[in-house]
Amino acid sequence: MTDTAPPVLRGADIESWLAAYLVEQMGVPEEMVGSETPFEDYGLDSVDGVVMAAALETEFAIEVDPAIFLRNPTLPEVFAELENEGIATIERA
Repeated sequence: MTDTAPPVLRGADIESWLAAYLVEQMGVPEEMVGSETPFEDYGLDSVDGVVMAAALETEFAIEVDPAIFLRNPTLPEVFAELENEGIATIERA
């Protein structure tokens, strides 16, 4: 059995996707969306987190725990968990 490296994902791509998702799917005002804004400020609840995690999985072909947005209050912390769990390597440039 061989281990494969986790996919490398661009943080900017995830951030752009998340901003569009929050604006289009959750009705968050565009000017309110930012990488350092806590998810709770968007009114995200557990059901929203499950749906958003599933959408993230589909968009980026990675496996995401539905509670990731509840455990990690901001996008940089989500990135850290994805890396720490070996789910993805986040390219931050």
